[in-house]
Amino acid sequence: MNLSAVGFVIAMMIFGSLGLVVQELTLPSCLIALCRAALGAAVLLPFCLWRSNQNMAAVRKHWKPLLLSGVLLGLNWVMLFEAYRHISVSAATLCYYTAPLWVMAQRMVTRRLPLRQAGLLVLAGIGMILLLNNGVEGAASFAGVFSALSAALLYAGILLLSPALKEVNGLTSACLQLLSAAIVLLPYTLLSTDNLAAAIVGQAAAERLILIGIVHTGLAYLLYFSTLPHLPLTLAALGSYLDPIFALLLSALVLHETLQPLQLIGAGAILLAIGWISMDQ
Repeated sequence: MNLSAVGFVIAMMIFGSLGLVVQELTLPSCLIALCRAALGAAVLLPFCLWRSNQNMAAVRKHWKPLLLSGVLLGLNWVMLFEAYRHISVSAATLCYYTAPLWVMAQRMVTRRLPLRQAGLLVLAGIGMILLLNNGVEGAASFAGVFSALSAALLYAGILLLSPALKEVNGLTSACLQLLSAAIVLLPYTLLSTDNLAAAIVGQAAAERLILIGIVHTGLAYLLYFSTLPHLPLTLAALGSYLDPIFALLLSALVLHETLQPLQLIGAGAILLAIGWISMDQ
């Protein structure tokens, strides 16, 4: 395995461990998302400025989808962090990573899909029913599932915008998306959250927020976008497959979360559909 592949896998492991850190926080989801976006942008900004001359023309050309994708990214994180509050990290992660399936469903509406891809959507739907049919009861659990699926839909919107951003360097695109997310989330967080400083210090959450922003966002994005261009297409496509697998393994090892047999079958069906569709694309 070459260095690019190692860096890519490390990035996937960091992304996969995010839920473990977020679940420990009792801060408002919008505040966590704001800190993640702002600190992540601060890490990526020097690298973007270093190669700014190579990207400014593409940024000016595609500023609208960049801005919109940043807004969707911020809202996506808020909903995902809400999901972690109400349901297990494993269930929230699997719901969230159905985003490629929603993109495929949108394409099914606009044009005919190959029979194999339509079958994968059905497989994923069956997997979702099996996954959520056990242990997801009550208003809190419903709110968690709703939040996770809402995050998946928002991320699907980002995926639909990504073809318009191919001319923009990956790191530059990520940095501008994070800045857009932070700008959008700042006024909302200030208006909806009382006594922010006391909330952070009182709950000893500053270190976790820094970890989420610098490691789980800045460093992970840096590794991901730096190694992605040097990987075989198959391994790059499997990125969406590795991330939830690491999340499931870590939630089982660290949080001692367990899935019932039918839920394991459902999780396997979802991961198979996600991985296959990702490789198709």
